[in-house]
Amino acid sequence: MKVSIVIPTYNVEKYIARCLDSVINQTLKEIEIIVVDDKSTDNTLSIVRDYASRDNRIKVIELFENQGVSVARNTGIDLSTGEYIGFIDPDDYVDLDFYEKLYTRTKDSDADIISGNIIGVMFNNEERKYDYLMERLRQSKYWFNYTLWHSIYKSSFIKENKIYNPVGVITSQDTVFCIKCACLANRIEVVPDTYYHYIRVHDSLSSVILSEKKIKSKIQAMELIIDFVNKQNLQESDYNSLLISFFEFISTNAFYRNTKRETKMLLVNATIDFYNKYKYKDAIRKRFKYIYPYLESNDADGLYKHNEEFKDEVLSWKINLFGKIPFIKIKKYVFENKVRVSLFGLTIFIIKKIKKDKFNG
Repeated sequence: MKVSIVIPTYNVEKYIARCLDSVINQTLKEIEIIVVDDKSTDNTLSIVRDYASRDNRIKVIELFENQGVSVARNTGIDLSTGEYIGFIDPDDYVDLDFYEKLYTRTKDSDADIISGNIIGVMFNNEERKYDYLMERLRQSKYWFNYTLWHSIYKSSFIKENKIYNPVGVITSQDTVFCIKCACLANRIEVVPDTYYHYIRVHDSLSSVILSEKKIKSKIQAMELIIDFVNKQNLQESDYNSLLISFFEFISTNAFYRNTKRETKMLLVNATIDFYNKYKYKDAIRKRFKYIYPYLESNDADGLYKHNEEFKDEVLSWKINLFGKIPFIKIKKYVFENKVRVSLFGLTIFIIKKIKKDKFNG
């Protein structure tokens, strides 16, 4: 078997048929499809069973209680028999040549991981290509810190290094997985001309508002990540490639995706803890100079008040043409103190060092 494809499912009756259609019709035929159902309560399981009755490459695993996506993915890893392992989330789908192109690249490479490209379908149905991720991965394997599902992994690499999704972490578990892979893989290759289609749905874990439960899980993931990375012998640039974006998410982005003071204080204290563990603090000082003094003095209340002053990290104003095409867009990046003006998606000019009280979004 060339590739084992693991699909964790839970109450995805609206999407699972599209996902399975994209997998069973792959141009690469030597695959096994391991669907691990996490005790769905809708019609997901019956749909999957129907597909399995018509395609013997589909293996259906039914968990007896709901245990989360990490357990489902880990179960799929343990049961896989392919040379390589891939993952698909059940609300997503892939190009029909996705696994053939990724597997073909393995024949002229000894890389432990082969990554395809990504098209993100946003809430408004706008499509966005993630070409910049491909460019970053070409530069360094340590940019492999986003998500696990657009790649295939050498099965022996995953199993011998015991790289699993952390159980009990409900969000960012794939980030923990990816960062371990980036540190331990010999090399990561990219195949930019085939796509994983990542669908943003309103009830997904990646929704705009983060609940307290999700934020606590993000913090838990953060602790696992920095503790693991600090044990690796990494150069400063590689260390920062792995961690700086996660620090940015915890310190600013997540703060504005919750409305409860006590939950925001959890994030503020987690930000300070992250900073205290961070090996190369100068990178934090340069990139986050507005909050750096609060980090240095362990001033949680001060950091909270500072973030509350800037309700949005990015204030934006946009006019769309025909409801979809961005005609003109103005974005203010508060912490970088600049404004970017774009026309039809192309940057026209950037204004720096404007006064904060001169722009209202």
